[in-house]
Amino acid sequence: MIWEQVSMNGKETPKGSFLKFTAHILLKHIKQTNITHQYYVNAANKQYEIWQRDALGIELYSRYFATQKLNYIHLNPVRGKWNLSASYLDYDFSSARFYEYGVDRFGFLHHLFDVL
Repeated sequence: MIWEQVSMNGKETPKGSFLKFTAHILLKHIKQTNITHQYYVNAANKQYEIWQRDALGIELYSRYFATQKLNYIHLNPVRGKWNLSASYLDYDFSSARFYEYGVDRFGFLHHLFDVL
């Protein structure tokens, strides 16, 4: 995912808020599908771990580097061990169709190089 950090969310970073919020939503869904055992951890401060600890964030310091990362995000699900779709344009959870055809199925996408 590529996003811009505009400001803090209270005392939390936007990344921290995003990870916490999405973990709660995903855990709610996971509990409904009875696959919680895949996310169970035996830790003193939590029962489940949704996101990898210390999820990596990379600053995009140039247009070239940002384009390289966007291409990686679009192509990764259809390569190698993942093979989640025949075409990167057909992968349901991708913004590739937005960049290729202008189709925003999610309702919140903005072009990486558009100034808001």
